Amino acid sequence: MRDYIILDTETGGLNPKEHSLLSIGIVFVKDGRVVEKKEWKVKSNTYNVTPQALKVNKIDLTKLYEHGDTIEQIRKDFIITMKDLYKGSKPTLIGHNIGFDIGFIHENLLEKQAWESFVSYRNMDTAGIARFLQDIKVLNIKKVDLSSLMVFFNLGNELSEGRHSALFDAQCTWTVFCKMGLLTKEG
Repeated sequence: MRDYIILDTETGGLNPKEHSLLSIGIVFVKDGRVVEKKEWKVKSNTYNVTPQALKVNKIDLTKLYEHGDTIEQIRKDFIITMKDLYKGSKPTLIGHNIGFDIGFIHENLLEKQAWESFVSYRNMDTAGIARFLQDIKVLNIKKVDLSSLMVFFNLGNELSEGRHSALFDAQCTWTVFCKMGLLTKEG
């Protein structure tokens, strides 16, 4: 089985060039097994956020600043973790609507070329996989958002305590990815 990293971010809005990156959650997978989980909260002197984003992710910016790490600290920890776990191989990136998260990573943590020195340029989007499974009638749900997939696979609902924390959502994305794989074997 491939090596993967499962990524989720919490942000201050929808535009990576305008809004702040608030937290990063990554599940590190080797040979199909979770070997490490990390969540970094981003400490910044200023946060550019929308009220809608904070309503969704419920992040307290004062606590984020007090308990967060700077982007430089996060970048260093990420690089050390990647080198220790993957020893130069490039895991495949998985995420739900992963293009969104990649935009914030490239804008804030590591530019595209630097990012792709650690992670494969190929990635898998669980929203896209779910849409495909929906189209071929393997997955019978109306929406393919992460909350709907969590309910479909009996992983809880949007009111789950950890929902919309970057690490919790990355863990759910990994579980959903695995369960969608099992659906294809059954069909």
